[in-house]
Amino acid sequence: MLIHLVVLTVLMTGTIHAAEPVLPVAFFRNLKAGKSQVVVTYGSSLTEYGPWVAMLQPWFDQRYKGLVTVINSGGSGQHSGWGLANVQEKVVDKHPTLVFIEFGINDAHVRFKITPEQARANLDGIVRAIRAGTPPAVIVLQTMNVAVDANGKTAGTDRPKLDDYYANYSACAAEGKMTLIDNYPGWQKVAYDSAKTFLSYAADGLHPNKEGILAVTWPNIEKMLVAAEAAAQR
Repeated sequence: MLIHLVVLTVLMTGTIHAAEPVLPVAFFRNLKAGKSQVVVTYGSSLTEYGPWVAMLQPWFDQRYKGLVTVINSGGSGQHSGWGLANVQEKVVDKHPTLVFIEFGINDAHVRFKITPEQARANLDGIVRAIRAGTPPAVIVLQTMNVAVDANGKTAGTDRPKLDDYYANYSACAAEGKMTLIDNYPGWQKVAYDSAKTFLSYAADGLHPNKEGILAVTWPNIEKMLVAAEAAAQR
């Protein structure tokens, strides 16, 4: 853990881990100066079809109307290997100043046969490519929700080592001085406390609906954005 790590706990949802300098402070300073900014979201179907992505544009429009463009570069059914292979086209060529990344949920699926070590190497490669290709971009890593299979097992028999893949994101964020939005603990709590509630949030056991995102994931994202916005005013 970094010496100056600041931990902002979000009640009943998750945790944002960030050393203050790596929050997207310059992003908000540019917005306050009237400069247009680009946000790219990059990940699995939890990004491509994730309600949290759709919530970003109106959030920015309410504060900085016309200055922020949100580009959803998620790929349904995709993993970090695909992410690394397509990072130039899907992210770098968009010239973002803020990038959200998540692929852990699919890296963990047994059908892809991606080891945690391979997944970490892919994630590192994605980060390096973004930093080399578009240096102004601030990268935000995310862990996402649990997965519940037809047998009702949390993490699912298809993703038996999900913890290990999400741990990659914590380690990568700490080592690379990036913000981590850790949604996983909040989703674990919901799943363990009430299977009925979890399934009301994610009927297929994997893809949260808008209600679930508002209850668990979005508060963490908004917390990070508000913290960065506040830091930009100092």
